[in-house]
Amino acid sequence: MRAVANRDQVLIPAALPRAFDGASPALATIVINHRDHRLGPTERLRYRSMTASARRPEGIDPSTRLRSLPLALWPDWSIRLRPPTIPPYTFRVAAAAALCVPGSTRPIQSIYDHWPGPRNRRRMVTFGRLITADPHGTAILAALCAIAEILDRDGAPIDYERRRQLAEETELLDSRAWKVICRAGGTPAGSQPKLTHARMWLWETLTGGLPRQAPSLSESCPAFLSRHSRFALDLPATTVRHLNEHARRLLDTHGCHHEPLTWSPATNGIPVDCLPGPDPDAIDSDRVHAANSAQPARQQAASQLGITVEHLHYIVRKHPSETYDSVT
Repeated sequence: MRAVANRDQVLIPAALPRAFDGASPALATIVINHRDHRLGPTERLRYRSMTASARRPEGIDPSTRLRSLPLALWPDWSIRLRPPTIPPYTFRVAAAAALCVPGSTRPIQSIYDHWPGPRNRRRMVTFGRLITADPHGTAILAALCAIAEILDRDGAPIDYERRRQLAEETELLDSRAWKVICRAGGTPAGSQPKLTHARMWLWETLTGGLPRQAPSLSESCPAFLSRHSRFALDLPATTVRHLNEHARRLLDTHGCHHEPLTWSPATNGIPVDCLPGPDPDAIDSDRVHAANSAQPARQQAASQLGITVEHLHYIVRKHPSETYDSVT
């Protein structure tokens, strides 16, 4: 069967040759599976060729799935899926866009051209090339297909499209509300830049996006992003709790009372032990906070723990510190 399925010698083969146009779904799955090793990453995603549910694309509208997607892949899934050869920002944005590919007949560039926020054509090319070269590439693509299946079957409890619109059209935090939050947590409100960082923190929480993707809040220069990273790492638990309560009130006021504050797809049925990254919740949060307090630089703290900076941020954000270091 493998010989029959691969008898064409074209350089860039189709996932399903014309000779099999009339094939049953079961036979099409077998043929696509046999041809998987010859396909590029986009076609592998489109036909789900590395999975037991390989099939012809159903013509899924990417814009429909986009409502269930943040602009950057959920951080816990990025920790599990990202190979070390791909920078976190590139991976999270490209992987989120790649989730629109399974089952779609749209060209990948068309999907990416309609992706909200800043775009870079080379990002998708880099993503596909490095995923293909990685020894875990097949497992990564299979996991992306599985997540897309979960979204199609079960949907997402968050309408991210509505969240993005809400965050763009609403003042997420005014100076008075920020002062109240800081006073309740016993922390200084600081100056205007600190309020800007707090607004950015809320934008990230509500939309699941990354700071440099924010349409109106981001001052996307390296110095600002570095300071914002430090701000997020140093937020104490009390302030985080009050910011989350503020975000909850924003959602409730704008008709999103049935949505959780944050969410990511469960790992049920996905073989996470085949993925390149660790279990994002396996490390003790107390160790993370101790290293974060002891080391002046994020990279040093992450290296001390044997994790990535991305992983460090995930743990600190999920389990904020009960202590406070003043952030100006």
